[in-house]
Amino acid sequence: MLIHFSSLALLTYLVGFLGCLTKEDLGDPAPTTSGGTISLQPLDGIWTSDDVTQVDNTCSPTGPEAGAGTLGLQVTNVPSDSTFSMFDGETTYRCTVDGADFVCARSTDSYPSWDYPDVVFTEHTDVLGILETETSLDADWDVTTECAGGSCSTVESSYGISFPCTAAYTLTLALE
Repeated sequence: MLIHFSSLALLTYLVGFLGCLTKEDLGDPAPTTSGGTISLQPLDGIWTSDDVTQVDNTCSPTGPEAGAGTLGLQVTNVPSDSTFSMFDGETTYRCTVDGADFVCARSTDSYPSWDYPDVVFTEHTDVLGILETETSLDADWDVTTECAGGSCSTVESSYGISFPCTAAYTLTLALE
């Protein structure tokens, strides 16, 4: 539950943070052409999903949860080079578009354990998906969590998990 709480806390934080952003601050870029083929580009703005599905979770002794929550992202595209970024309130994911497919560079974040002062968790996040349109995308969001420190075996036995552990989500995001 310790690792799951981190994911749930992040999702709750994101919804609150992104609620204060408005569409008036955002641009309206067009799709770009690369090598003669049109690459879709997501429009700048606030993108949300009310249906984040957790499909795997070895970071929780109970496994995946149904209806894992909501997610909001600030999307900014760079039409000159077929890239865009997604900001979730804490991390910026830099993504490259090839036609309708996109892949984001791996993000790595570390944070200390609240319960075990000598433990540091490191999360590696991989995001990839398909731009259905300039205002809709489907994505797979995979997180691998590692543990470093003298109490990692205590964390594993206390929570019934093994490191590294993984959590995987699927979601559809749409421009608000």
